[in-house]
Amino acid sequence: MSDSTPGKPDHGAGITLDAARGRIITTASIVAVNLACILLLVFVDWPVWWKHINYELSALTWFSSVQLVLISLCCLFLALLCQVPFTEVRFPRGQRLLWLVLSGVFVLFTIDERFQIRDHLHHSGFGSEGATAHLLGIGAYELPMLLVALGGIYVAYRLFLYFAGDPVTRVWLVVGVTCALASTLVDIIDLSAQGELVVRNQQFIEEIFETLGQMGLFVAFARHAWRLLERVRLVPV
Repeated sequence: MSDSTPGKPDHGAGITLDAARGRIITTASIVAVNLACILLLVFVDWPVWWKHINYELSALTWFSSVQLVLISLCCLFLALLCQVPFTEVRFPRGQRLLWLVLSGVFVLFTIDERFQIRDHLHHSGFGSEGATAHLLGIGAYELPMLLVALGGIYVAYRLFLYFAGDPVTRVWLVVGVTCALASTLVDIIDLSAQGELVVRNQQFIEEIFETLGQMGLFVAFARHAWRLLERVRLVPV
């Protein structure tokens, strides 16, 4: 039943059901596409299951690049929703700026994913033992990514607060952040001395965690966008 006053236009009524359906369809679509892509790339050249996952500019790398662009656009859309003139929603201070920053960060992630910048730094010798000492098996070229991960924990905490009242979105945020941190931890550990098989498995696990992390964040951000659209109301003239 609508809570609008009789005789007055019900601004925004009817958006709720569409938004609820949109959250379900969006979540299912993102999850299905990610899982289908991973399974396809693993089995398409079986038993060489790592062929389209591990190597530079692999099929999974292209998929991740596209997904990162979509996540960046989703963050930009959320930033725009925070300033639309016809909404009655009151946003926490600084939320629009945070979404804009996140949009830019995911653009940088896209560039790194597409052009393998960190890998090129590693292969060029930056962070090698001859240049910089390793700390707990972590190469110097991975330290910036570790700092980004630490900063990401703080951003995740802020987002967790923004997603108050939506426990499902919070769960997807935790899934995304957990997988992203796991990917970073697996990636920064230098196991090159352990042999080719260990390195291959390490890279495979890192790429899978990275993709699942993107999936979780994408679902959380998209669900939040639907939630904001659900709360949009035209201001009566």
